Amino acid sequence: MIMENIIINPYDQFLSLEKTIHQEKLSVTTTFSPRLNAQFEDGGIGPTNVCLLGAKYGVGKTYFALNWMLHSIREGKRVTFFSLDMDYRKILIKILRNVLDVGKHEAIQIWKEDREYTRTKLKDAGYFDNLKIYTNEKRPISFKEITQITTEEKPDIVFIDHFGKIYGMGANIYGETKIIAEYLRQMKNKINTIFVPLIQMKKGDTRMRSPNRIPPGKDEYKGAGEVGEDADIMLSLARPDLDQDCPEDRRLTIVGALRKNRLNDEPDIGYLFWRYDPKTTRMVDLTPIQW
Repeated sequence: MIMENIIINPYDQFLSLEKTIHQEKLSVTTTFSPRLNAQFEDGGIGPTNVCLLGAKYGVGKTYFALNWMLHSIREGKRVTFFSLDMDYRKILIKILRNVLDVGKHEAIQIWKEDREYTRTKLKDAGYFDNLKIYTNEKRPISFKEITQITTEEKPDIVFIDHFGKIYGMGANIYGETKIIAEYLRQMKNKINTIFVPLIQMKKGDTRMRSPNRIPPGKDEYKGAGEVGEDADIMLSLARPDLDQDCPEDRRLTIVGALRKNRLNDEPDIGYLFWRYDPKTTRMVDLTPIQW
């Protein structure tokens, strides 16, 4: 009797899957970068994926995430941003710089002098309707709280910055990332949410002539543990302009290398380049550069 309940005709299974594929249109989430989107089969990242965003300290992974986040809310996607590294004021000022297309001090001045204008620009960008920000200003945020909020709100995309500062992660960080990885695997069958943990890479070898030039490999994801091993996508960032020998035409450029997880045999797609504006925090695609 039990066997009769679990044995299914393979042809019936095939027809059922085929029907589902043709009826349900995949809703992908795009990034701010058309070149990056083009690397995915459907022109964006499908739901239930885990995308690790890694870089060494000071390279610009938070700015990259903010550009992606603002692009998503303009597209009408529901975004949740857990900031474990910055308070709300710092985040808002960075968002204002991007939305108003001005520098830090000018953004603060506009905010003070013309609040109605500032609110209108934020509203038009989708800030109030499609974005929720949680910080650890009052108390540290645990991963349990992140899971509860995500399960209840079911956003399209969740950013966790800085992943290694989730409350509870201490000496047993690899053991805890195992629990988190298991949760993310389970959530794939329950909610259509993309998770983007921001991971700080291990420090480069100071003896290297250009430690920031090439995006680090997946083995350098400090504190990622099993989350890194199970990630569907690994996006590594580097800043060639931080090197003294960097040519002038590559100044303020961020380099990206998109990788799959260790269980996937697909090769790296190579490098993508983005121009970073330190004034407004905006990032835009660059044409391919011969590396």
